[in-house]
Amino acid sequence: MELVLHELSQFMAGDRWLVELLCQAYIPIDETFWAIVPPEDVQLLPRIREMLGEKLEFASSKNVTLSMQKSGKECFMKWSSRYMIPYWNTWTGPISL
Repeated sequence: MELVLHELSQFMAGDRWLVELLCQAYIPIDETFWAIVPPEDVQLLPRIREMLGEKLEFASSKNVTLSMQKSGKECFMKWSSRYMIPYWNTWTGPISL
């Protein structure tokens, strides 16, 4: 599984920030998944494989508008540590603001 986090915060006006986090998950579909298909659905497999491809893709976005006279990174870190991801302050992955 691949998990990708996009920090999409942007300055709005005055002291307002739109703080946003987009999470995308990519889950590979291997042959073990297809092996559990019930026999009555076998005729649908080619079409399902064509539609799904080789991986399932999920996306979820969370955002909030904050009114603070701080930088975008400060707003994002405060919001995410309080509401989104309790361990965000220990995050060592890439982040750009």
